[in-house]
Amino acid sequence: MEKRSEFSKMTGVQQASEILQKKIAPVGLCQSVAERIRHASRKLGWSYSRTKEIWYRNARAIQYEEMLKAKEVAGLADGKQELKDVEALIANADRLIDRKNPAVKRAFRAGLRVFFGALNRARIEG
Repeated sequence: MEKRSEFSKMTGVQQASEILQKKIAPVGLCQSVAERIRHASRKLGWSYSRTKEIWYRNARAIQYEEMLKAKEVAGLADGKQELKDVEALIANADRLIDRKNPAVKRAFRAGLRVFFGALNRARIEG
């Protein structure tokens, strides 16, 4: 949960820069920073100069579509959509389990929430 609070305090450009540097073109991928920026620009389909602006946080702003593309390429999904998906899975599971035993139902729901939360954290941190 610490990472989410870090991201929430960042501007869009700062967040995009982090995504580029840590997820799309991490250290060790290429020998130089210029090569990492070039790699990121190719993956994103952006110009080298635009990618460099965001990399160094010199851009005044980032467009919504650019942020979506960066998150998509980095494998970071929109948290709101993931939450809706998890809620739908839990609702479906509720229909499948025995409604006569509320204790089992609560334990099952809690287990699902823990499982999906851990799965999501593993994707974000990994």
